[in-house]
Amino acid sequence: MRLLTVVGTVACLLVGAAHAAAAHSSVAQCGSQSIGPGSIERHDGGGARCFLAAYKDHCRSASYELGMFGIDTIATRHFTLERSAGRCLVAVQTTFRVVPQPPHVTGHGTCRALRTVGSAVVATGCRGQGLAPTISLTAVG
Repeated sequence: MRLLTVVGTVACLLVGAAHAAAAHSSVAQCGSQSIGPGSIERHDGGGARCFLAAYKDHCRSASYELGMFGIDTIATRHFTLERSAGRCLVAVQTTFRVVPQPPHVTGHGTCRALRTVGSAVVATGCRGQGLAPTISLTAVG
């Protein structure tokens, strides 16, 4: 009887580990987009549309980054999805860098919704230090 209990416990642990691994593999790595005169416009990963799809897919874990390049400056917006009190929130951290200096954080907080406006993907209802109420995931502004 004890052997059966031990085997059952081990089986439950293995199933739990498999579910955790499956959940971890469902994280959407949406990559990054670079825009501006100091960059060649490029996309790595699925970009803002991938991030929007993860948001619409019951707040599936995802990350995405938008880099905006100037002549000697780089502004970065890093986005992740997180659940809080049953809601899906878009966590945002912004940084700014004058090359060759290291980047410094210029804003952080959360946005309450993610949607399309024309061809752009935007986060709305944003609150936090240094954040505008609406933040584009696809362009400057």
